[in-house]
Amino acid sequence: MIKPIDMSDNKKQKLAIITNTLYSFGGGERWALEVATTIKNKFHASIINPTSKADAHKISLDQIRKLYNLNRINIIDINCIGPKFKEFNSDEYILRIPTIAGLKSLFSAIKSADVIYLLSFNPIIFSSSILLSKLLRKRLILGIHNPTFFKLFEESKSKTETLRKGIFIQILKLVNNFHVLNNRDDLLVKRHLPNAKTYLIPNFISKSYARKIKVNKKDFITLFVGRLETSQKGIDLLESIIKQVAENNKNIKFHIIGKGGNGEMIITRLSKKYPKNVKWFGFVSDKILQKEYANASMLAFPSRYEAFGIVLLEAQNHGLPVVAFNIPGPQNIIEPNKTGVLIKNFNTEKFTDAIIDYYNLWSKDKGAYIQLKRNISKEIGKKYSKKTIIPKIEEVLIRVQKGV
Repeated sequence: MIKPIDMSDNKKQKLAIITNTLYSFGGGERWALEVATTIKNKFHASIINPTSKADAHKISLDQIRKLYNLNRINIIDINCIGPKFKEFNSDEYILRIPTIAGLKSLFSAIKSADVIYLLSFNPIIFSSSILLSKLLRKRLILGIHNPTFFKLFEESKSKTETLRKGIFIQILKLVNNFHVLNNRDDLLVKRHLPNAKTYLIPNFISKSYARKIKVNKKDFITLFVGRLETSQKGIDLLESIIKQVAENNKNIKFHIIGKGGNGEMIITRLSKKYPKNVKWFGFVSDKILQKEYANASMLAFPSRYEAFGIVLLEAQNHGLPVVAFNIPGPQNIIEPNKTGVLIKNFNTEKFTDAIIDYYNLWSKDKGAYIQLKRNISKEIGKKYSKKTIIPKIEEVLIRVQKGV
């Protein structure tokens, strides 16, 4: 058992968080912004932000400033070139390769920091950050926010993939500290990298909505929030679910929030086929997203794999019951038959039945339904509040910096 660390003598240290790119505004990037702007009283925080002209920006820095107080943290852009790339059976993404100027900026940022938190798994940024940290003798912790991490340890289908995975794993062996978000990744690190330390700390909610829970009495809306791609987010599974729901219940509506990925054609097709039941919003502002959470009746979470599922946590913060497949991430958050339903992978018929069951509860007993929402929101607030989670993150960063 790890003894509690004395934080009273801690001098303000310099923390550098290395992201994929802030402008993708994914779960990892939002985590970085929340942490950096929250722990600024104990750390001088910087966010190292690889960016290239090929990036599809979901959000601008000015928009980020409206959501987060960036006055006391630094954002350091790392200029990259950005050819498209494919890794570990995932969809295409931007392979960010630092320019000479970008590499110098990365070197300077790591050199000036006391502790490095790396969450980027973009191959060149990932390997460069670890190797530079070793060269400069800097303390580093790797955050496993990447949902495909587990694929590193699966059997490869080709010699090329085996080689790439082998290189990744050899570089991983240089890392002494891992922050993981679920039990699966915790076990993988302990099994394959037994000399490393692992810290299992989940994601968190920044604000509780327990006192603002309401029920949409007019429409039953099943919400989906996420990138529109099939390999991870299961948009093809969602298509099957929507079709089955439409055949059985014309009153259930689906609101789809998100864009990007090979599932956009699927959502376009569904919204044309079921114009009264399927509404696609694309990428929306945080303000509109919060309104959609508040107005929704439940969340559909058809992912095939996740590291955690921050969208799921945000939805439950608003009291939404969630139907998800029984995968890591949802397994850690959902309490079956209490805060949601976990469906055997990947049974879309049972998934459909669960959605209709929640509709029946909503339509027949509004009192029981609103009590369910309140209970879910309170439960999430107790377990995943920023007040609970951030001190654990701070302690881990201090441990890593001190090498204890």
